[in-house]
Amino acid sequence: MLEQAVGIWSQRESLAPLQPTTLGRLKAEMADLPGRRLGETSGSLITIDVDAAGYGWDAEKYEGQRTKDENGVSSSGSPLSALSSRLQMCLRTAVLHEIGHVLGYGHDDEGLMNDTLESGIRRLLDFDAGLEARAVDGVFAELGR
Repeated sequence: MLEQAVGIWSQRESLAPLQPTTLGRLKAEMADLPGRRLGETSGSLITIDVDAAGYGWDAEKYEGQRTKDENGVSSSGSPLSALSSRLQMCLRTAVLHEIGHVLGYGHDDEGLMNDTLESGIRRLLDFDAGLEARAVDGVFAELGR
């Protein structure tokens, strides 16, 4: 799943100069995280909860189709698949989200970088979401500490 998620992030034309190098150094592990945490990052290490905080992971492959967003419509306009009826968490969404943190993106009010994920929901990596400005602001905020 990590390789697949890195491939999705790598498609961003607007990655900052060091971000492709960062993507190449990512490592992932599974661990029993506390509470309702689905994932966390430390440097270039992504840790994913072993059982999605008790919900279980949906790790199906979605070959040839885009991920779904919270509005229940895929990028192709089709309604949510059977995933919406499941009570599992989307592993791809969680991994994409944590990669976003490694790349310097913070939480947002909506979309992939939202700090909450409901079961049965998949989120898109929105290439037009304006994440770049927030990431750059975050980098300079870190340097100013």
